[in-house]
Amino acid sequence: PTDIQALIQRYVIMVLYYSMGGEDWVFNTGFGGGNDVCMWYGVSCNLEGDVAILDWGYNILTGVLPSEVGSLQALKVILLHYNYIRGTIPSSIGSLTGLRHFHFGGNMMGGTIPEALGDCASLSSLGAENNLLEGSIPLSFQKLVNLERVNLSNNTLVGSLPSDIISLPSLTELLLHSNKFVGASLSSSKTFNNATNLISLDLSRNQFTGTITPMLGQLKQLKSLLLNDNNFSGVIHPEWGYYLSNIRDVNLGGNMLEGSLPDSIQYWRQSLKRLSVRNNLLTGTVPGELQKLTRLVELRLDGNIFIGSNIFKILSSLPKLQVVTLYANTFTGSIPSLPQNSVDGMVNLEELWLNDNLFTGLIPSLSGEMPSVLSLSPMLKKLSLSHNFLTGTIPPRIVGQNNATTTPLQYLLLDHNRLSGTVSGKFYALNSNLRRLQLNSNSLEGTISPSVSSLSDLQQFRIDNNKFTGALPSSLGLLTSLNYFNFSKNRFQEDVPREICQLVGDNEDGKILVGVCHTCYCCTNC
Repeated sequence: PTDIQALIQRYVIMVLYYSMGGEDWVFNTGFGGGNDVCMWYGVSCNLEGDVAILDWGYNILTGVLPSEVGSLQALKVILLHYNYIRGTIPSSIGSLTGLRHFHFGGNMMGGTIPEALGDCASLSSLGAENNLLEGSIPLSFQKLVNLERVNLSNNTLVGSLPSDIISLPSLTELLLHSNKFVGASLSSSKTFNNATNLISLDLSRNQFTGTITPMLGQLKQLKSLLLNDNNFSGVIHPEWGYYLSNIRDVNLGGNMLEGSLPDSIQYWRQSLKRLSVRNNLLTGTVPGELQKLTRLVELRLDGNIFIGSNIFKILSSLPKLQVVTLYANTFTGSIPSLPQNSVDGMVNLEELWLNDNLFTGLIPSLSGEMPSVLSLSPMLKKLSLSHNFLTGTIPPRIVGQNNATTTPLQYLLLDHNRLSGTVSGKFYALNSNLRRLQLNSNSLEGTISPSVSSLSDLQQFRIDNNKFTGALPSSLGLLTSLNYFNFSKNRFQEDVPREICQLVGDNEDGKILVGVCHTCYCCTNC
């Protein structure tokens, strides 16, 4: 640059420095010194000596982004992400026709997105997530034909989504989650006409309505589709299964979709890792073709009206599953046993939520001749079978390996069933990693074994509404992590031991002890 241009650059950088609290930045070497501005922290120049990059992310910037930034005509990159900048986006940003990357996510910038931003003809990526932006996406965005990645998530943006935005020819990533967008933007068959390069689409946690066009299936490069927590209606079209051959993540949960899961989802078997259709109005049986999705890591079907008893056959064919949520449906049948030489099983499963269904039968014992699908899940940490119609006794070992001294279970929820019999001391010893144990609302009887003290990490323990008798063991007082214990509505005959009352103490930690007041002077609830 000429001497006058160099002076202007120096002046503009110092305006930015002082406008955004430069003296308090974590890194601020060189500013205001006699050396070249290209040597100042976060400032990079091109071969001609013009400022091309401002990289001040994660540097405790405050104040506002001043309009003078528009004077740095050679700017290609502005990185201001995750600071404490307030104010609005200056309209002068539109004069930076060579700007390629503009990132200021994770600040406190508000106001509307200026129409002038559409004049940044070279813009390739825009990161404005986690701010306080409001208003709608300006129509001038349709001019940004080089735009590849847009992240406007977690703001307060409103209005409908212009179809011209989704159809930008270079767009690969559009992230708009957690705003207040409305309208039936995905209903039109023309919505995705030119979006052939789109890889990631996240419109979750907005207020979109209407149906989703079958033409979504033409996004053959799409890997991530997140439309959850909106008000979409209609069906899941078979066309999506046939053509979205690269899809990895699908989340359609929290909408009003109806109908059944199409058999065509089997064509996602080469790529799909996560599938969620939770909290919709889906009905019918889960198609057996689902068992072909052998790469599946997460499966969330909860909160629908699915029926049938084939679900365990499907699950046991998916060895990479880590999380399965099936609760709040109308699944039936029992937890099946498998042949001893079976190689099937959810060997990587960590969470299994089966509560609030119509399952019947026994909880299979791991020591039985015919192992259950649960016994072939040696890593299972969270298991919920509550609110079903299970009968019989609670086996000492439900999951894990027979030769292991303890099971990996941390959450075991068996409440609101029809379980009976006693709970053995071996059960507590084998499940010593439990943090939450719910046995309430069954017909369990006998005494509570002193071995309950093995549950040293236990935080929540419910045995209320059963038929337990005798005295509560004083060893319960050793469970110092316990913050909720409900033993009411049983047949305990003796007063609560003082060791248990000492868990509550002066109750500064808000611990809750629920029992019968005439035998429990320290109970917080009766």
